[in-house]
Amino acid sequence: MLPAARQRAHARAQNASRSGVWQFPANLDWPASFDDWMIDIMRRRALRLNSGARRRGAPGSVRAVELAHIVERHTDEQGRWLCAICHKPMTLTDLSFDHIVALADGGEHAAHNLAPTHRKCNEEKGSEKAQARADLRERWMDEWANGTRVPGALLSATSAPTATQSA
Repeated sequence: MLPAARQRAHARAQNASRSGVWQFPANLDWPASFDDWMIDIMRRRALRLNSGARRRGAPGSVRAVELAHIVERHTDEQGRWLCAICHKPMTLTDLSFDHIVALADGGEHAAHNLAPTHRKCNEEKGSEKAQARADLRERWMDEWANGTRVPGALLSATSAPTATQSA
């Protein structure tokens, strides 16, 4: 079972897609702006995303037509694709897909949990999360080695040793 914070974040991502904020079309036809070349590219991206998620042991899969609708949903008035992180236009070579609730945090590999991003924005976001996890793990190990943390105590990002714990 997932920790409570992960469950809440995952539930928010699922509810956002179910609450009417945005729903996939019932028939999932390809967007009119996609020609055969773009459809082929989306198919290749879907295969790559699904194989990466399977390697990480994440549940779920996405179809190419779902990726096309995700990209189409994130366009500006001129039809340019926008990054979900920096909100700047992106090209096909920049296109990457970000898991809103990261697979490492228990997120599902499904269309409602994906957003188009610049490859660089996605890498930087991942690096920040990985660094935060590493910092938290290092702090916990230091506290445990110094005797200020009880083995088996919950790992909390916001808790700091109190005066009674450090004395």
